[in-house]
Amino acid sequence: MATQAGKFQCASCGAGMEWDPAAARLVCPACKSGLEVHPLGSLDEIPFAEFAGQQRRLSETALEVRCGGCGAVTQFEPGQVAGKCPFCAAAIVMQPKAADPLIAPHGVLPFAVTSDRAAGAVKAWLGGLWFAPNDLKAVAQQEGLQGVYIPYWTYDAETYSEYSGRRGKWFVDQRGQRQLAWTECSGSVVCAFDDVLAPASKAVQPARLDALEPWRLDAVKPYEAAYLAGFKAQRYQVELKDGFSHAASKMRVAIEGMAVRDIGGDQQQVTGVRTRYAGLTFKHVLLPVWIGAYRYRGQVFQVVANAQSGTVSGERPVSAAKVALAVLLALILLCAWLYLRD
Repeated sequence: MATQAGKFQCASCGAGMEWDPAAARLVCPACKSGLEVHPLGSLDEIPFAEFAGQQRRLSETALEVRCGGCGAVTQFEPGQVAGKCPFCAAAIVMQPKAADPLIAPHGVLPFAVTSDRAAGAVKAWLGGLWFAPNDLKAVAQQEGLQGVYIPYWTYDAETYSEYSGRRGKWFVDQRGQRQLAWTECSGSVVCAFDDVLAPASKAVQPARLDALEPWRLDAVKPYEAAYLAGFKAQRYQVELKDGFSHAASKMRVAIEGMAVRDIGGDQQQVTGVRTRYAGLTFKHVLLPVWIGAYRYRGQVFQVVANAQSGTVSGERPVSAAKVALAVLLALILLCAWLYLRD
C-alpha cells in the first residue's frame, strides 16, 4: 500500500484513497479502484499500570486543529480541510499543526454506515419529533453530517465486593394482614468485567454517547491508519484514570444487581458496597459516529448516529407554537368532555 503526503495512494491513478463504509475497504474516488485493509498489529489488553510509554501520533503525517468555539481537538490527514467543527458547527479559523503525541489507539471500529444511510436515519428521527420546529429538517440537512472517530477507553477487571443490606420477607400476622419483615444481612460477590466502555470525549455528552450503545466490540480491528482515510478523529479529552470513574459507575450497577440477587428474600435493599479491583487492563479504541451540529436561533444542537448500527441520539429545539397549540387542543378536548358529561 503506497502512501504519499499522508494519503493512501491509488496504484491505478495516484489519487488519494478513502475508506468506503459500504465496500468495507479503501476505494479511490477518482477511478473506483479498491484495496483491502489488512492490519498488522494485534489488539491486546494493556495493564493499567503500564500506560506510560504508550504515547505516539495517529500517523507521522497527521495534523490536528483546535476549535475556538468548543475547544475540541480533531485530527486528520493532509488532503482534508478543517472546515466546520463537527461538534458545534463553528467555522475553524485556526491553522492546523502537527498532531501531538497521545496514548496511541489500540483498536478502531471501521465505519460501516454510509453518509446517505446515516442522513436517512437522522431524517426519520427528526420526522418523529412533532414538537420540533418545521424548518429544523432544512437546517439540519444544510449543515450536513461529518464522519468522526470518537475516542473511548475500555476496561477489563475482576471485582471483589463486600456488601451490607437488608432482606425483606412477607408474612401474615395474627390479624391476617401481610407484613414485611426486614433482616440485616451482608455478604460478598465476585464479578468479571470485559470491555466496559467510557467515552473520552467532552464535546458530546456522555449520556448522548451511551445512548448509541451497544457497539459490536468484537468487530474492532487492530489500529491501522487506513481506516481513518477520509474521516476525522477526535483527540481524547478525558484522561485514562478519569475515564475509569465512568466505567466504575457502570460496574457498580452490575455489582449491586448481583448483591441484590445474593441477598435473596422477597425484597432487597443494598445499603453499602466496598469493592476491590484486580487485573485492571485497558484499551484505547476509536468508534465511528456521524455527527451533525447545527445552530438554530442562536443555540447549538447535536445529532449523532452510530456509524455501525445507524442508531440515532440527539438534541432538538422545541417549537413554542406547537407546544401552545397542543395545550390549547388538550384544554378544548377537556372542556368538551366535561360539557358532554354534564
